[in-house]
Amino acid sequence: MLYRDGFHKLAFSGDYLPHYPIGGIGVTDDLIKKRRADIQSFVTATVKGMDYYRQHRSESIKFIASELKMSDASLAEQMFDWHRTVLADDGRPSQAWINGVLDFTEKSLDLSTPISADQVFDFSFVDKA
Repeated sequence: MLYRDGFHKLAFSGDYLPHYPIGGIGVTDDLIKKRRADIQSFVTATVKGMDYYRQHRSESIKFIASELKMSDASLAEQMFDWHRTVLADDGRPSQAWINGVLDFTEKSLDLSTPISADQVFDFSFVDKA
């Protein structure tokens, strides 16, 4: 909205932290053991939902406008166009994103030993979806 009023972008966090963790699905190891099928169903539905969202631009823009109670359709379009750029294409984040998450976590928790990706991530559900 500010662009339309003549304001200029001073900065965008994504330009400085392009791999900052902004989403994901988290479950415990115990839950994976007990409810693997439920988790698989959830992940599969999430990946399908992301695909649908991406492929149905006008419907997704209407959804954004409705859910955020926006009367400005062009702003909802801009939000969709930006959001589409940050969604993982296949439900699986890039290696750079994974490294960013690990780095952020190590720094946030002031850890002295590095965390490996296999300690944190299990993409078998996404691969199967």
